[in-house]
Amino acid sequence: MNKTLTIYQDFDTLQRAAMALYKSNYFTDTKSEAQAIVKVMAGSELGLPPFASMSGIHIIQNKPVLGSNVIAT
Repeated sequence: MNKTLTIYQDFDTLQRAAMALYKSNYFTDTKSEAQAIVKVMAGSELGLPPFASMSGIHIIQNKPVLGSNVIAT
């Protein structure tokens, strides 16, 4: 099974993590629950855990973009 399919099978877990991080209000560039889920899903596809996804993927002009800390890693 490829990694992408595994990510979608774990959607509920990703969604719960994204919601907890979003509700913390520590990630001000994330304007909605859906954006938090997209950031966590995008990070998961890159092998990042939820917190690293929320802090290292930014929404710029309505698109998720990797931050320099993620690129450097």
